Amino acid sequence: MTRTLTIVALLALGHVCQSALISSLPGAPATNFKQYSGYYNVGSNGKKNHMLHYWFVESQSNPATDPVLVWLTGGPGCSGLSALLTEWGPFNNFAV
Repeated sequence: MTRTLTIVALLALGHVCQSALISSLPGAPATNFKQYSGYYNVGSNGKKNHMLHYWFVESQSNPATDPVLVWLTGGPGCSGLSALLTEWGPFNNFAV
């Protein structure tokens, strides 16, 4: 949990690599807000690294002052990505 909060704090403070900036998404409309995607290393078991995928979408109102929402959806058959694209994200009318 500590590492998850660390990545959220870094994203909220704007410490995200510009290489993680999403400039466009195939089939999606152009946006007027920034979004970033990448992987955060959360440790290793000695044989392989464990990575946490993030997709950070800045506020469409005022990113400098708006609060940051962390949405952790998951479980069998319930992807966080599907929630971002169909339930509460900026592309909620976007056909998946």
